[in-house]
Amino acid sequence: MNEHIRTDTFKVSKKDDEALSYVMEKSGNKNKSEAYRVALKTYVDLHQLPREVAELRSTIQTLNDSIQQLYFKLDVQGGQS
Repeated sequence: MNEHIRTDTFKVSKKDDEALSYVMEKSGNKNKSEAYRVALKTYVDLHQLPREVAELRSTIQTLNDSIQQLYFKLDVQGGQS
């Protein structure tokens, strides 16, 4: 079970309230607490993407190098027949 910290009030601008209403509408949530959680998770996910993309690029490069080595070995073995 998650431990909750109560925050009674904080000020938001009209623009921020409209953005939260948009999150509520798009996520199908009827309460602001859940909409805040969705917005925060989306923010975190969005900022983790560059790191994940870099890791994927590294993995793809490693796989490409392995494939090139396999093709080289196949060419060498094919030429010896």
